[in-house]
Amino acid sequence: MVYIRQNTTIHVPRVLNVFAIRGVVHIIQEFIDGPILEDVWYSMSPEDQRSSMMQLKDCLDQLRALKPPHPECVQAVDGSGLVDVRVKNEVWGPFDTHAAFHRFLSHDALRALPERYPRVQEALARVCGKQYKTVFSHGDLGPHNIIWKDGRIVIIDWETSGWFPEYWDYTRAHAARGDMKGWWSMFKEMVNICYNDEVELDDRICEYFDRI
Repeated sequence: MVYIRQNTTIHVPRVLNVFAIRGVVHIIQEFIDGPILEDVWYSMSPEDQRSSMMQLKDCLDQLRALKPPHPECVQAVDGSGLVDVRVKNEVWGPFDTHAAFHRFLSHDALRALPERYPRVQEALARVCGKQYKTVFSHGDLGPHNIIWKDGRIVIIDWETSGWFPEYWDYTRAHAARGDMKGWWSMFKEMVNICYNDEVELDDRICEYFDRI
């Protein structure tokens, strides 16, 4: 959050203090008195909905414009490992290359699946060989992590953020959309990025691992 405040105009809570007690890190941060976007989305006017999405687009544009210190690496803002319990229930990474990151996500193992899993193989084939830029990503950018306060958005919960392949925030937003189909439709329409093949692969990976 400190890095974002120093390098962008994105609205995030101010960090007041960070300390550890018995090895557990605690953060004291600014309290933002406002509702979570997913709680008020359907009561917002169409104008406010579009305004919130335009602000989110600006946030993504600013994040994607930040220059990575190591263009091939997948890592946290300080170069350390990453946290996302949807991926693994402990710190994982960092990775020196996108290829290493994708191996960690089991792309190679999925490529070796038997022919009875054609949807997985087809999804992998569509992204195989693609080259990606490294951009700074929030990692869990959905309406559950956006506060709507006095006509502007405040982005919270940055613990899953870091330097990722450029598709990461798009696929994570798709995963975080829940049942808010209207929000996701507007997101796709307005954010001016599209990684549908990567979303399809993410869905197929979840489908396969849920089944086994």
